[in-house]
Amino acid sequence: MNRAAGVLKMHFQDKFGYLYLPWIILLSSFTVNIIVGILVNEEKGFYTGGLMSIYVYMFVMGIVVVAQSFPFALGFSVRRSDYYLGTVGLIVVLSGIFSALLTLFSWVEVLTNGWGVKLGFFHLPYLSSGSYVQQFLVYFLAMLFICLNGFVTGSYSKRFGKTGTFTLFIVLFLLGSLFSLAMSYYDGWADLFQWFVGKTALDLAVRSMPVSIIFAALSYLFLRRVTV
Repeated sequence: MNRAAGVLKMHFQDKFGYLYLPWIILLSSFTVNIIVGILVNEEKGFYTGGLMSIYVYMFVMGIVVVAQSFPFALGFSVRRSDYYLGTVGLIVVLSGIFSALLTLFSWVEVLTNGWGVKLGFFHLPYLSSGSYVQQFLVYFLAMLFICLNGFVTGSYSKRFGKTGTFTLFIVLFLLGSLFSLAMSYYDGWADLFQWFVGKTALDLAVRSMPVSIIFAALSYLFLRRVTV
């Protein structure tokens, strides 16, 4: 466990990439929206999807962290299991910190009536329904899901290379096309939409947990067999 903690510390040597840059991107988007809110002066208020930028960053981070740090860690005789635990620890810690900050900003946004310009940036309909504890869980579980998705993608790419990754994308595209055709043929889209409508954001976030666990398990299996 000490070695896994060492891997976690290794990752946090790059504080700019893991801690500061995602918030620079997010707050830049937030600043632009504040300026737009001041200029437009929308009486009814307006919502923006700028919050997604930090989730996109976390997905990309989950992909590139393997390519950037896995060979380096193994070069210092770090065991694959320790690297895996330390990197998953990084994902969990970052998701927890970022989700707590997003929840805090959501609370301030409500308190200030949308930062004085009726802007909905952090406190969004549907996602922010329920208590602030529930909001934190939604942010946290969604971030874990997205970042572990990136992590398993990066681990798979490291294991099978460009050819394997390209083949996977083709297979996923074909499966997605078949699913879409089947849903259209059997008129299943309306039922699927109704199923989603009947669920809260927390319901969907909790249901993502088994998939996140599968992503984490597959990442470990891929990293065990990577040749460096």
